Amino acid sequence: MRTPRILGAILLAALILRILLYHGFAASDDITYHEEADRLLDGTYRLTDPELDLKGLRFGILVPLALLKSFLPAPLASAVLTIGASLGSIVAVFFLGRRFRSERAGLAAAALLAAAPLSIQMSTCLFPEVLVTFTMLGSLLLFMRARPVPAAVAGVLAGLALTQKENAFYWIPFFAWWAWKERTPGRVWAWGAAGLAVVGIGLLTFYAAFAGDPLHQLRVIDRQYGGELAAIWYPDGASILRRLFLELPSLFFDPRQVSTAAFGFTFVLAAPAAWLLRKDPAARPALVMGAVLLLLFNFFPARLFPYLPNTTLYRYLYPLFIPAALLLGAAADARPRWAIRAAVPFLAVQLACSWAIHADARARNSNVRELAGLLRSRSERIWSDSRTVPALRYQLGRGRDARVLSKEEPPAGDLVLVNYQYLRLNLVWHGLEIPEVFTRARPHWRPIAEVVPRARVGIRRGSFGFRPAAEDRAVLYQVCPPAGP
Repeated sequence: MRTPRILGAILLAALILRILLYHGFAASDDITYHEEADRLLDGTYRLTDPELDLKGLRFGILVPLALLKSFLPAPLASAVLTIGASLGSIVAVFFLGRRFRSERAGLAAAALLAAAPLSIQMSTCLFPEVLVTFTMLGSLLLFMRARPVPAAVAGVLAGLALTQKENAFYWIPFFAWWAWKERTPGRVWAWGAAGLAVVGIGLLTFYAAFAGDPLHQLRVIDRQYGGELAAIWYPDGASILRRLFLELPSLFFDPRQVSTAAFGFTFVLAAPAAWLLRKDPAARPALVMGAVLLLLFNFFPARLFPYLPNTTLYRYLYPLFIPAALLLGAAADARPRWAIRAAVPFLAVQLACSWAIHADARARNSNVRELAGLLRSRSERIWSDSRTVPALRYQLGRGRDARVLSKEEPPAGDLVLVNYQYLRLNLVWHGLEIPEVFTRARPHWRPIAEVVPRARVGIRRGSFGFRPAAEDRAVLYQVCPPAGP
């Protein structure tokens, strides 16, 4: 009974951390997921809308999110999905560690994943990485049972993971290696392949019927993502070479990168652990899993002719935490004295990095949250920019009348929220100039509230703590009738 109690304590600690460090809305990809889920609920979703973002085709996220939002507020709906998937992944890692080596290795791997800063971050806002990883881990555990029915369900789960994010297939080569290593009977893996094929054929049929093109999803991805990569990310051969051979080592090991804090220096320790266990047969599955995922994340093309690699934002690499945690868990089992000595300082580093990432996310998304109490008590229509409007609906409910302000003049009595925090994000992230309508208030707009957020400062700026960031302020105006002539 000792192992279930320890695993339960790990899960409880993981849940507490994710609740304490929950920030919910990042004003990034989660905008699209919440907006398209709302359109599914309202009946206004259009599969062939030329403006539909590729994230609007990830039904493995949109459908469960829409179902949850039909009876839960957006923050709670997001939390159920992401925190639930994160806790499920911790349990799955325990079972994998036990299967590969021992219960102690599984518990150590589960504890590492529970405290990993990026694992906490990915479970406190709506990005697909934690959902895809959980789904593929469930698929892998079922496939390892080496029986036809679980293998078929594993194939279906792998297909569903593809509807959460397209790169879920990066896991498939490890499935093939495991089947070869364990001499899995053909009738077993064939059932798994059949389950995956059923989902794939179903998707092709769905797009053929409702979009008029079975390859509709691939064409949307290439139109939106491929063109952006060629124009912005990799305009020449030198940028491609830097991406392929320098970017990942920098993300993993350069202490000046924010990614190193997000990874909690896990990969800095995973590298020597891999070397220590290189001849250990029990560590081979984790080594192979890590090698497969690393190679595909780094080299798999977003476009083959001409070759363009995918981007590698540090959060995309969350699945690599699974083999890293398994390797470190195996190393802890092999060298328990080392593990005991390193446990407390390593946990302290994880918690410090988790707080730093959380503080940054809270600071970057604080204005709407600060104004939510005031706005919740008012019923007027609200006008703002294209990033702030979804954040308002997230905080206030999808039924709240919030609209994007362009060139029209809002009617008297309405509210206008000028949120420089998000307007400047559009400028920094996408090069979008701040629209003129937000650069200066109309004479008949009466300011009724203002928020000046705090920006975190750190070692690079020579200090700690926070500073007022007046350049990222938000001002809420009431539109009054224009003065007469």
